[in-house]
Amino acid sequence: EKWKFEYKLGVQQEAFSTKWNYIGNGSLHYKIADPLEVFIEYYAQFKNEEEPDHNVGGGLAYQIGRSVELYLSSGTRIISNERNHFYAGGVAFRLP
Repeated sequence: EKWKFEYKLGVQQEAFSTKWNYIGNGSLHYKIADPLEVFIEYYAQFKNEEEPDHNVGGGLAYQIGRSVELYLSSGTRIISNERNHFYAGGVAFRLP
């Protein structure tokens, strides 16, 4: 399969607080060639009594075997006067 859609919904507790935030994520992946894929994603954090944070990003993922993946990504905050650009890279491990 060349195309894959993923989504996640959840809650997280703010650091050093008793307040909880709602989080959501959706991403569309396209496999260019095995093991390389590109992706775009949208994610948001809905904070208690504050305006939500909306973000978009994209990147590359490279699968090493069945259990390890390298990735690079970047993105920015949207629907806000305050821009926040970010860059990330890392290694992901699949647990059995």
